[in-house]
Amino acid sequence: MTLTLLDEPLSTNHVYKHSCTRGYLHSYMTPAGRDRKESYRVRLMGQWFGAPHTTLLHITVTLFFGKRRKRGIDNQFKLILNALTGIVWEDDKQVVDLRIVKAF
Repeated sequence: MTLTLLDEPLSTNHVYKHSCTRGYLHSYMTPAGRDRKESYRVRLMGQWFGAPHTTLLHITVTLFFGKRRKRGIDNQFKLILNALTGIVWEDDKQVVDLRIVKAF
């Protein structure tokens, strides 16, 4: 099955931020990250009509970038995997094989 999300992927650096308060490091999702995750979830729920998988999974993620910028793919997919949790699978720890392809 193929699921499609049309937005250009946000890097993990734009989705998650860190702050230090009284010597404690806190990680949080940015408002832009929360908005994009919710947008992904709404679109995915319109494409996935089954119950979440409970078995081990092999996933291929193809990232299409509109501009030929130098951009690594190693931090582009975390938000996508998190958005799929509870819709396509119960937990992203079920993904045992992940292939990421960068396309233009």
